[in-house]
Amino acid sequence: MDFRWHSDINRFVPQIVSDGKGGAILLWSVTTSDNYTYNIYAQRVNSDGSILWANNGIQVGAGTPNNYLSNFQSIADGAGGAILVWEDSRNISISSTDIYVQRINSDGSTLWTDSGVPVCTAPGIQTAPHLTSDGAGGTIITWQDMRMNRPISVILLFNESIAMD
Repeated sequence: MDFRWHSDINRFVPQIVSDGKGGAILLWSVTTSDNYTYNIYAQRVNSDGSILWANNGIQVGAGTPNNYLSNFQSIADGAGGAILVWEDSRNISISSTDIYVQRINSDGSTLWTDSGVPVCTAPGIQTAPHLTSDGAGGTIITWQDMRMNRPISVILLFNESIAMD
C-alpha cells in the first residue's frame, strides 16, 4: 500500500473503520504548518490495500484558520461509508467548542454539509463526543456539556432525515 502525503502537513489521531466489504476507511486529523488550520481527512482502501479515493484522501471536516477540529470519533455506517463526530471551535467567540457530525458514503462524498452538521452549538463548552450505530444507518451521539457550569451528559439520536432538515 502506497499512501502519498503532503510534506507541509502534520497528521495525527488516526482511526479505522470497516467498509463492510473487506476494506477499510482510514480517518485522520491534519494541521497545516502555516496557519494552524485543522481538518479531518479520510481514505478508503479495498481488501488488497488499493486506494479507492483521491491519493491524499478526501476532506471530511473543513477547518478555517485557527479552527480546531479535535476529539473526533468514527463508526461504519453499514453501507460502505462512515459517520464521524468531532469537537469544533469555529464559533469560539460564542462558545468554546461545539459538536459537529458528518457522513461520507462509499464513493467518498460527504452526504450532509461540506463542513459538517451542527449537533450542539449552545454557549459554553461541548466536549468528548462519542457515537454508536442506531442500527438503521444513523447514529446515537453522546457528549459532555458544560452549559450549566457543571458537566452533564447529553444523548441524541441523529439520522439522515434529521441531518437533511
